[in-house]
Amino acid sequence: MIETMREYDGAGLAANQVHTLQQIAVIEVLGNPRYPDAPAVPLMVVINPIITPLTDEMEEGWEGCLSVPDMRGMVPRYTAVRLQCLDREGQPVDLVAKDFFARVCQHETDHLNGIVYLDRMRNLATLAHIAEWNKHWLGNREQAD
Repeated sequence: MIETMREYDGAGLAANQVHTLQQIAVIEVLGNPRYPDAPAVPLMVVINPIITPLTDEMEEGWEGCLSVPDMRGMVPRYTAVRLQCLDREGQPVDLVAKDFFARVCQHETDHLNGIVYLDRMRNLATLAHIAEWNKHWLGNREQAD
């Protein structure tokens, strides 16, 4: 999963995206050319993740997905969440994720629950093919994948 995420310059990947029906996702944003302005997120393996919103505040941001190739759209996400899970050694993790990291955590956990970013979009008018997105929307690059 890690290799696939890195190969496609993703910020995360859920097990069901690679035909594995387990509650596992990987997350990493380190020197990723698709997210040059995103804060660094070291490699994490999250097992049985539970996301709990810590605020009612939501922010719209660009998202794309390896499961919906070459498309982007604006998706509302909570700006701060609590992530509880097990790490790759089976040790408990309990942390607060904010902003871009929170977006990625929500995006990957959604995958594990059968939800893709299209299901979260409030307005499909922002859904664009990557070529059109680059041409018309590129100024606002925050996205999760």
